[in-house]
Amino acid sequence: MVWIEDTTLKLGIERMAQAIRSGQIDGQRLQEYHRARYGYDRLASRWLEALLHPQDFWKNGLGLQQEPRTRSAANAQEPSSASVLRQGA
Repeated sequence: MVWIEDTTLKLGIERMAQAIRSGQIDGQRLQEYHRARYGYDRLASRWLEALLHPQDFWKNGLGLQQEPRTRSAANAQEPSSASVLRQGA
């Protein structure tokens, strides 16, 4: 972690880049970690959950830690996040 200042942020990025280049940090693993948490598919799914089911999404600490809910018989008539994404694509 670094303070949010241009110079310290730049220094932190340079240190991380050096650690990746030297093999201290596995760049592929870092990309997979980022993609799983912040990639388009994950974020689009989370936004749809927030928009389609805000009461469920927001009651658990902004919905950041929970996985998208699964459809049950009770809400089978409602569109799932995946089906909405497919329709929009």
